[in-house]
Amino acid sequence: MEQHSGVSYERLNEWELGGGVADDDTIEMLAEVLDVEPSELLAEDA
Repeated sequence: MEQHSGVSYERLNEWELGGGVADDDTIEMLAEVLDVEPSELLAEDA
């Protein structure tokens, strides 16, 4: 994932654990790599 998206493993892990916020361009880039819609990567309100 890191090689394809250009986003470091550490940063991806931080986001997964709820730390920080990715900017729109990064979300779009990750969505493209994963072949999903950007909205699918955003957390839903509990």
